[in-house]
Amino acid sequence: MFTFALEFEEKNEVDKVIKKLKSQYGVTGELHVQPVDNGKWRLTVYSEKNLRETTIEKLGQVIELA
Repeated sequence: MFTFALEFEEKNEVDKVIKKLKSQYGVTGELHVQPVDNGKWRLTVYSEKNLRETTIEKLGQVIELA
């Protein structure tokens, strides 16, 4: 399992990235979306597929990479 978290300003940005992860990158696993205290949205991905760090950085602001 490959885990990372991204943070976004708007919920619709999260939805676009989820669609991209599934269709363009073929990510499978668990995806969790939650609002955070600062008014932003956090997407946590527990992926069965490894993605390059540079690919993840292009998707949004990286909060956690494990």
